[in-house]
Amino acid sequence: MVLFGGRNETYNPSTCQFVCGQKNDAWALNLNTYDWEELTTNGTKPAKRSDHSSILYNGQMVIFGGWGPSDSHVYALYDDVWTLDLTSYAWNKVTTTPTPNHHTGIMRYYHTALLYNGLMVIYGGFLPGSTYYDTTWTLNLTSYVWNKLAIAGPKPIGRFGHSSILDNGKMVIFGGKSLAGNYAYLDDAWVLSLTSNSTHYT
Repeated sequence: MVLFGGRNETYNPSTCQFVCGQKNDAWALNLNTYDWEELTTNGTKPAKRSDHSSILYNGQMVIFGGWGPSDSHVYALYDDVWTLDLTSYAWNKVTTTPTPNHHTGIMRYYHTALLYNGLMVIYGGFLPGSTYYDTTWTLNLTSYVWNKLAIAGPKPIGRFGHSSILDNGKMVIFGGKSLAGNYAYLDDAWVLSLTSNSTHYT
C-alpha cells in the first residue's frame, strides 16, 4: 500500500487552535510484514497537500487536486495531476486538457477517485465559496483529456468527504457532507453505471 501527502494537526495552546501540517512525502506499507518504509523519490515533488485523491494505474500512482499551505494566501488549491512511477519512484507532472481550474469546474478537494477502463473517475468534492460538487469527471490516462459525464435521471446532491468504490462497472458512493440541511452529514448510497453511454444513477 502506497500513500502520499496528507496532514496532521497540532494544537497551539497560545491561540487555542489546531494547526494543519500538510505533507508531500510518500510511504509504503508492506502488506505481508506490515512494516512502513518512507520512499526516496526522484525529481520535483508535488506541493504539500491533503484531501487529494490517488489511484493506481499501470504501475504508477496518479494523484489529483487537494489543498495545502501557501506563501501568499491562507491556503492554496491544487488543480494538478502527478504520477509516481512505483518502480523508479520518479515523479512526473502531467499536462491535462483542459486545465482543471476554477472556471472549468474540475478543481476540487475532498472528492473521491477510482479507476475504470483506463479512466480516472472523480466525483463530488468541495471548492471554497460553498460549492459542493455533484459532478462526475473522467481523466483519460492515455491522452490526459478531461471529460464531464452527462448524467441522466436523478442524482445525489453535491457533497464532499464521501466514499466511493467500483463494483462491476458501477461507481457506488456513500455518505459525505452537504450544504443542504445546515451542512448535514449524509447517510445515502447511490450507484452510477459507468458501462453505457447513457450514464445514469440508480
